[in-house]
Amino acid sequence: MSGITKTESTSITFYNPKELPFRVTGFAFFEKDKEYIRSEKERLSLFSETLANILSQTSGGMIGFKTNSTRLIIRADISSVSSFPQMALSGTGSFDIYQGCHKNKEYIGIAMPAKVGACRIDTVIMLREHEAEKEVTINFPLYSRVDNLEIGLDTGSIVLLPEDFSIKKPLVLYGSSITNGGCVSRPGNTYAAILGRWLDCPVNNFGFPGNAKGEPTVAEMISTIDMSAFVLDYDHNAPSEKHLELTYKPFYEIIRKSRPEIPIVMVSRPDFYHHLKSDLQRRDIIYKAYQAAFNNGDKNIYFVNGETLFGENDRDSCTVDGCHPNDLGSMRIAKGLYEVLHRIL
Repeated sequence: MSGITKTESTSITFYNPKELPFRVTGFAFFEKDKEYIRSEKERLSLFSETLANILSQTSGGMIGFKTNSTRLIIRADISSVSSFPQMALSGTGSFDIYQGCHKNKEYIGIAMPAKVGACRIDTVIMLREHEAEKEVTINFPLYSRVDNLEIGLDTGSIVLLPEDFSIKKPLVLYGSSITNGGCVSRPGNTYAAILGRWLDCPVNNFGFPGNAKGEPTVAEMISTIDMSAFVLDYDHNAPSEKHLELTYKPFYEIIRKSRPEIPIVMVSRPDFYHHLKSDLQRRDIIYKAYQAAFNNGDKNIYFVNGETLFGENDRDSCTVDGCHPNDLGSMRIAKGLYEVLHRIL
């Protein structure tokens, strides 16, 4: 704990989690910039203003540590909370907290603003007492920027690094608002976060609501990350079938050129409707890209038919609005992708 920034307040000590022994994951360039953003700071100017704002939101971010404290206080200033009418504030602008290590993490509470429109979080979470040293994981908000963050623990309690992940390199995902977490009830229920818990690995979530359009500049940024696997899931945001066809294979090729050994999983949309010609065309475009890569010698490429992800029963219960998954839909997507990723990782 040498050198850690902390402030005392009666029986609580507040820490800056950007410093050891806290472990920050989910921000691929954090070690360089020490910022809670999903891009290298110097690259933000390469993107549109809208995309730069999305990259400053914190979906996929996590903080891990061990402590024997009886309670946890999260104090944060958040801003730019997206107004997403289909989605609760508990998902867009809140932190949720898990206790346990490796694949045995359990949800214990949420820290959120007192009301819609508020940009300050100051929440006490009681930790479960059945473990002397408790491993805690905090998931960042999905649709907001985090400007300041402090973690409060009992004064005199220990603070230690968490256990290492079983898979140390991050799972990286690129996709639409579905990937980002729209419209789950809280951050730990995104299909990306669920996969991270089940696989016991960090996750870099490049879900760009309305703005995942297969741009080469995004592929080039993602290709610099040393990852365990890559999930390509931006079907929804391609503005047309032609756009998807023109961008999908080049996006894959940029990643593959830089990362020749990693598994790449291509996914078509889960809210699939047979009566919609565009859904059929989009799935065929992605499958043909997969076939072309495989026939060209890429034996570490995988295709997941999104039609299967919501399952056969109660598919209509898996979304909020016919498109964005709720918690049930997100869990089912995670189950379908886990079957593939568990096998290959």
